[in-house]
Amino acid sequence: ASFLFAAIAFCLVAARQAAGEASAVVVLTSADCEAKVGDGKGQPWVIKFYAPWCHHCMALVPVWEQLAEKYKGKVSVGTVDCIKDSWLGNLFDVDGYPTLKIITDGKMYTYDGSRTFDYLVKWIDGGYRSSMAEALPQHQMSHIRPVKAVGHFISKWGLYILIVATVAVP
Repeated sequence: ASFLFAAIAFCLVAARQAAGEASAVVVLTSADCEAKVGDGKGQPWVIKFYAPWCHHCMALVPVWEQLAEKYKGKVSVGTVDCIKDSWLGNLFDVDGYPTLKIITDGKMYTYDGSRTFDYLVKWIDGGYRSSMAEALPQHQMSHIRPVKAVGHFISKWGLYILIVATVAVP
């Protein structure tokens, strides 16, 4: 029953977006995360790190939309697709999906409770303070940029050689 509800809710969110209604959820990437999120001192951020194939992540989509609407102008609500942007997931020590974090006042907190709207609201409204603060990876974000591997395959005199280089992504 919960799967059916999640599927219907996900379809309603997708239909709303297809109809041209913009989502209040901000999609973050390694190219813009530092500039948008910073240290959370200007405005707190709640971020969902997810994988598109994860059932629990997809079930959380309508809840995430509700949170974005509820906190519009007070708390920014974002998502990171860790399959498309594994570098950012690694930077924030994401080791399972979904991983939910709040960044506020120069600190980061990871959520480990129930993924219902009411519980998440309690956490965002200050419940996160009861968990241990983690250091922000911001110092790393300023100096490390994602790279892509570029390869070239050469076959000469019966030898097969693969030349690989890493290139910084702007």
